Amino acid sequence: MISRQPGKRALLFILVTVLIDTMGMGVIIPVIPELIMELTGEGLSRAAVYGGWLGFVGAIMVMGQSTLPRIAIPRFGERRTALVGFVAGGAGYLGYAFATEG
Repeated sequence: MISRQPGKRALLFILVTVLIDTMGMGVIIPVIPELIMELTGEGLSRAAVYGGWLGFVGAIMVMGQSTLPRIAIPRFGERRTALVGFVAGGAGYLGYAFATEG
């Protein structure tokens, strides 16, 4: 019988997912100030304020996302909860990919 280490595949999957997520943030962060200036028509100082609020709201969302799995894992299990999170994140990136200017 072949002994498997189930943790290696799971760890690789998690690392690849974190890499893709980090790359997504690395792509958007440098263009946020110019994007905000283009969307609002205001200067860099006002775009910095908007960017600060976006960062604040993002941090609040991350805090909520770290709390929701603690509630969902006992009810649905770790695997289902993680898969839902990965699918939701992928759907968000697909939304970014197909977004057009309004």
